[in-house]
Amino acid sequence: MKYKLALLLTLTMMMPTATTAFAAETSTETAAESTSEEGTVSTEESGVWQLTYEEAQELAEDNSSDLDNVAEKAEYLQDLKEDIWDITGSFSVPTVSYQQWVDDDVYSIYSQIQSISSSMTQNRYTEEITKLTLESTVKSYFTSILSDESSLEVAKKEAEVKKTQYLQGQTKNKMGLISDYDLRTLETDYKTAVDNVETLERTIEEEYRSFNQLLGISDDTEYELVYDIEYTPYDYFLLGTL
Repeated sequence: MKYKLALLLTLTMMMPTATTAFAAETSTETAAESTSEEGTVSTEESGVWQLTYEEAQELAEDNSSDLDNVAEKAEYLQDLKEDIWDITGSFSVPTVSYQQWVDDDVYSIYSQIQSISSSMTQNRYTEEITKLTLESTVKSYFTSILSDESSLEVAKKEAEVKKTQYLQGQTKNKMGLISDYDLRTLETDYKTAVDNVETLERTIEEEYRSFNQLLGISDDTEYELVYDIEYTPYDYFLLGTL
């Protein structure tokens, strides 16, 4: 009877916690669905995927073979660390210095601990450096593409102006208002403006192709870059870490 009573009390005490956890989980799922729906609506309204810097950075990290190698090495080193733990019951350098040299087994374990610890530290630095490199690369693509797209719009308008001037020049030349030399100059200016447009278009196309490879997405993926982040000078960043 006492056992049943104790069990009943235990179950009674657990019920509010379980109910609360279930309610929290349901609330979280509902919020996630709501956020997902809002994102979908936003994309549908614009018609094109609005790619933010944060999303691009995440895609670049997920697609990075260098970070995959770092993760694999971290897992391998962790396994070695656990093996040492199973043998010694700890993962620390022996406190008594003479034990490192008197006992061969102790010296071997100490050497392994030192090597694994050093490798794990170096691997963490490699991970941070790789992420910083990706961050810099993603930012560079954003600024270059957006800058070139802005330049392309200007170049297109300039080409339209040069085209109009050239067409007007043809009419003026027929009327004897300008010389053939002036007409050829207008024609050259127009062709140069068109070449500038085509050059920028090829440059942007290549930039998108390389950027897509970095992110691991197909070339036919349509998106617009949304960039509202500011650069943090690296000298300032380094000073903050010292």
